[in-house]
Amino acid sequence: MISSLFLIASGCVGAVNIFSPLDAIISFYMVVFGVRIFVLEAKQGQNDHVDWFLDQPIQLIETEVHFLMYEKGRGAFYIFLGSILCCLRSTGLFGMAVGVVFILQGAVIFYVNRDVSLTAVLEGDVYEPFDSA
Repeated sequence: MISSLFLIASGCVGAVNIFSPLDAIISFYMVVFGVRIFVLEAKQGQNDHVDWFLDQPIQLIETEVHFLMYEKGRGAFYIFLGSILCCLRSTGLFGMAVGVVFILQGAVIFYVNRDVSLTAVLEGDVYEPFDSA
């Protein structure tokens, strides 16, 4: 959950770059992805005091980006985000450090779930997704 806050912060740092509109747009997406990851991690932790706030976004994620509900899909997404952050020059060393953390986090998730086929995860054949109820 803390890494999602760092992703949001690095996205905000890059979004103020007026000299590179492309970097600003990518940084804006990093903020959006950081908020989504924060919502997923907060819901996974079963925080009763935020359930009313998270039900709608979780249902949207379950239907539209189903792979994020599985650990291996989330690990792949973390590696994707980390690689983008490492290449995004407007966030500087802070963004690169956050990107490396996301890549390592995704690699650890992949290693822990190495016996699970990614195609089976995408088809929903293995494991129950994170509890959204």
